[in-house]
Amino acid sequence: MEQKLIAYIIVAVVALFLFYAGSDFFRQNYFGENYQKALAAQGEDKCKAPEGYTEQEWKEHMGHHPEQFSECLK
Repeated sequence: MEQKLIAYIIVAVVALFLFYAGSDFFRQNYFGENYQKALAAQGEDKCKAPEGYTEQEWKEHMGHHPEQFSECLK
């Protein structure tokens, strides 16, 4: 009985680890290339549209993150 409990605990810990690792992988790939471009642009003038975005697309993107781009949305 005690060995089964230990085995269940180990399986649960491994499952949680795999879920966490998989969700991180999914999150990185879900947002994709445009997200990486947006992150790269933050070192520059974050109000200016980075390469790969039109001005309108960038304004729309910033509108989704008003806490991050409040000075750009005035």
